[in-house]
Amino acid sequence: MIKMGKLTDYGTLMMTYLAREPKRLHSAQDIAQAIGINVPTATKVLKMLTRSGLLESHRGIKGGYVLAKTPIDITMADIIGALEGPIGLTDCGTSDQPGNCQRERSCSVKANWQRISQAVNDALASVSLAEMTVPVAQPIVMKRPSKAEQVTLLITAQHNLKRLLVKSINMVLKLPSSLMKSQRDYQRIQYGLFQRKRMNPNFY
Repeated sequence: MIKMGKLTDYGTLMMTYLAREPKRLHSAQDIAQAIGINVPTATKVLKMLTRSGLLESHRGIKGGYVLAKTPIDITMADIIGALEGPIGLTDCGTSDQPGNCQRERSCSVKANWQRISQAVNDALASVSLAEMTVPVAQPIVMKRPSKAEQVTLLITAQHNLKRLLVKSINMVLKLPSSLMKSQRDYQRIQYGLFQRKRMNPNFY
C-alpha cells in the first residue's frame, strides 16, 4: 500500500486547522491539543512547515504560527512536498533532480514512472488547502470492483466502443456521400456509352 507518513498526516491536519482561521496566531500547544498529538511532535512538524515557507513563526508570549499564504494559494502538493520531499512513487529522477536508483540510466520504464509521478503531483496540486477545510458530504469509498462488476464494466466498455466505431464509420460514409453519388452517376453514363458504342461502332 502506498501511503503518507504519520508526520505528513499530522501536517495536513495542522494546516487544515490553521486554514479555518488563517489570520490568527496559534500556539503549538493549541494546535497539538486541537488535533490530538503531543506538543514535541507538533512542534517538529510546525518547524518543517515553517522552513518550507508555508507557515510564519512569531515569537513572544502572544506569538505562534500563522499561514504564510492564503489557503487558496497552498496546495496539497506543497504540504506533502514540505514534509515528504519531492513527490514520486519510485526512486526515478526527474529532469530537475537526479534519482537514487542505480539502474536509472539503463531503466526502460523510467520515463513512464516519471509520467505517473507527475500525474500524482498534478492531482495533489489541483487540491487547495481551502478545499480541505470543507467537509465532503459523502465520503468517497474506494474499493476494488467484484468479478461481476468487472464483467459488467468490460461489457459496457465494449458496447460503448462498438457504438463509437459505428458512429465514426457512419460519419465517414456520410461525408463523401455526394461525391460517391456523383461517381456512381458517372459510372452509369460511361457504361451506357460503352453499351451504345458496342452496338453501334460509329456512335462517336
